[in-house]
Amino acid sequence: MARPVSKIYGEALFMQGTETGKLQELYYQADFIKKTLDQEPELMDFLCHPRISAKDKFDSLLHIFGERISTDMEGFLHVVITKKREKELPSILGEFLEMTKDYLLVGTAYVTTPAELSLEQRNKVEERLQKTTPYDRLEMHFSVDESLLGGMVIRVGDRVVDSSVKTKLQNIKKELRSIKLSTEE
Repeated sequence: MARPVSKIYGEALFMQGTETGKLQELYYQADFIKKTLDQEPELMDFLCHPRISAKDKFDSLLHIFGERISTDMEGFLHVVITKKREKELPSILGEFLEMTKDYLLVGTAYVTTPAELSLEQRNKVEERLQKTTPYDRLEMHFSVDESLLGGMVIRVGDRVVDSSVKTKLQNIKKELRSIKLSTEE
């Protein structure tokens, strides 16, 4: 079975970073480029337009990202554009970012609470998660969902810990529904 283009190109960039010792530098650049492409759909429309030359696309990327990217990243973008893989660029960068996070033992944690947490509370949650996960560093994402009523929901990788009041109430409701009342005559 053929491997996806995004994986092949993502691995190539990963290997470039590990071989040159510039993995972390390329990681930050790839993250910046991917976020820009995700937030600016017009840029992706431009890059995917069939009537715009590869040279114009590449020159535009250099103009946009300029001094923020290294010559290694410039070379990588040049290959992607000249091989007509610009449509795949966000997924290529996504593959690279995931490989790099795995290699550097960087995890991603999503914490949802019913109200905004203070900086001190956020730091305590992050500290606690850091102690209970195998990662050297965590990228923390906090969000608010008022319907939780209390507690929090934490997701790190494929592990989910749900201590929300909402879930506890739903579980009690299920238990109550499963109780069969005996009728005595």
